[in-house]
Amino acid sequence: MGSRPDEGLLEIRDKTYLVLMNKKSKWLLALVLACFVISLSVWKATKGGGQKYRFTIGTTIKSDTSDYGRTVYYYYYVNNEQIKGAITLPRMDVKVPGGRYFVKYNARDKYMAELLKSHPVPDNISDVPADGWDKEPK
Repeated sequence: MGSRPDEGLLEIRDKTYLVLMNKKSKWLLALVLACFVISLSVWKATKGGGQKYRFTIGTTIKSDTSDYGRTVYYYYYVNNEQIKGAITLPRMDVKVPGGRYFVKYNARDKYMAELLKSHPVPDNISDVPADGWDKEPK
């Protein structure tokens, strides 16, 4: 007496299931690992990882009004490259055009920047290092 006729078939199904589960597990592990690496990269680029900022001078160009407030357009220079930016404000409290304000930018990505609207540039500051300052001048 012995084995049932479908016993071999069940064994093959079990092995196939295990192989498929191993493949699914590998893909799942790869997906989780990829998400972790991407999250770490984004975190380093935006908030952590010894983030370094530099400062330069931005000059306002124009402004537009929308339902969200007033968008102020400005430009600044990093290593002799002109970069344009914009900031939307709930109310107009910056000089446009020709207002000079400090711009804080990411040293690794000069396009990630913020116009510091509450920090107008004093008249006595005119020369800006090509790569900006490592801290905001006083």
